[in-house]
Formats: sequence, structure tokens, C-alpha cells
Amino acid sequence: MTSEYDDAELSEGILAYFQRGQAASPRADEEAVRAFAGSWSADELVAAVKGLVEESLNIPIDWQETSLADAGRKVTAEMLRRHPQTSPDAFGWNFTFTWR
Repeated sequence: MTSEYDDAELSEGILAYFQRGQAASPRADEEAVRAFAGSWSADELVAAVKGLVEESLNIPIDWQETSLADAGRKVTAEMLRRHPQTSPDAFGWNFTFTWR
């Protein structure tokens, strides 16, 4: 990610992957991501999105002390901290659906 344009593509790719704003629950739509590839190759953009999804799903949660809703908020906050150029709320949305 070397420019704002790259960051915008990545952020749009994340939203497209999950179908955020279009589906009632998160999806894993690689073909939708490919449509946003411009300065990235389609394969690179898909790999970057999937890598961030994996990272978000591996954020440690203390399930003894944390509700699912709070875990989603924690994931959103942590992904915002780690990757402010992305769409962090989409990761929290996906996390809560994955762990329910």
C-alpha cells in the first residue's frame, strides 16, 4: 500500500468481499473484490483482503469477560488501530457473525 489510491482500493475491496451494505450478513465474495483492482493485481487485492480478514478473526478475545457485541467492538477498534486506511467496522461485523 503505497498511496491513498491503493488504500481506497483495499477499503473498497474489504466492503465488497463482505458485501457490506448489500447483504444482511457477511459474505466472502472474491469476485466482487477483483472488480476493485486497479493499481493492485486482482490476485494481490484478494490476498490482501483475505489476509486482513484472517488477522481480524485472530484478535484475542477473553470470552469469560467479553460479550459478543463487545468483542465485535474490540475487533473494530483494534483493526482501526492497526489499519486505519481500511474499513474496520466491516471486520467487527464479520467477527460477530463468525463467532455467533
